Amino acid sequence: MPDILIQPHSASMQMMFYTGNQFPAEYEGNVFAAEHGSWNRAKRTGYKIIRGMVKDGVPSGEYEDFVTGFVIDNARVFGRPVGIAQAKDGRAWPQYLSNSLRNSSISACISAMVLPRV
Repeated sequence: MPDILIQPHSASMQMMFYTGNQFPAEYEGNVFAAEHGSWNRAKRTGYKIIRGMVKDGVPSGEYEDFVTGFVIDNARVFGRPVGIAQAKDGRAWPQYLSNSLRNSSISACISAMVLPRV
């Protein structure tokens, strides 16, 4: 049995355990995952960064959306998350593939900085 159940076809691409101090104290040790998403479903799933709750090194089984907004509508998306990293100062850096570059001969990974929620 998985520690955290995620909807099928969400396509987790990369995870990181948060060790910084830019976010609220309860985020320390939590897992963040980039959900690349499924392109071939009637209703899209994934296309977000999630935060899985971990307390004292043990996953609670719960997660919440952390970064969303990649899906414009069921026919179009802005981009697809592929990774997440932590900067030395504790900020989280999600990486995503821009939809406009997906079918191009040039591919690029675009980074966006996530500032702490206060």
